[in-house]
Amino acid sequence: MELEELLIGQDQVLTRLQALSCLSDNGLRHRLQRSWRILLPGVYLAASATPSPRQRLRAALLYGGERAQLSDHTALTAYGVRYLPADETTYLLIPASERRASRDGVVVRRTHRLPLQPRLIDGLPCVPPARALADFAARIGDDRLACAVLADAV
Repeated sequence: MELEELLIGQDQVLTRLQALSCLSDNGLRHRLQRSWRILLPGVYLAASATPSPRQRLRAALLYGGERAQLSDHTALTAYGVRYLPADETTYLLIPASERRASRDGVVVRRTHRLPLQPRLIDGLPCVPPARALADFAARIGDDRLACAVLADAV
């Protein structure tokens, strides 16, 4: 695949392996020094500008691996659930076999029960709503807020 096609399809975000399939190591290093940004380990933005919220989500998914899915607050936001507290963190669910650590605004949860069929919301894979709600309610620690979010989603 050509570099420009890849960048268009992935919101100007790509992994190191994808970049090296189109560029030499020196070419990649040159772009990183001049016009590209490192968003997460092994994930780059092909621009020097501040990444958009969508580009941050795409970077998190690429960081999480090909089976990563948006979960928790992030997925609920994509589904349009109301009463969510403000949260800039991106929550990911990945297979237990993947070795990724939470970092730089991305919280990674590994599971043996990854949903087999993610829902695509605006082209981004999300866990089903029931899983997102369960993850959110388990993490949030505020029963009233959890009930409000759950009631709105139902």
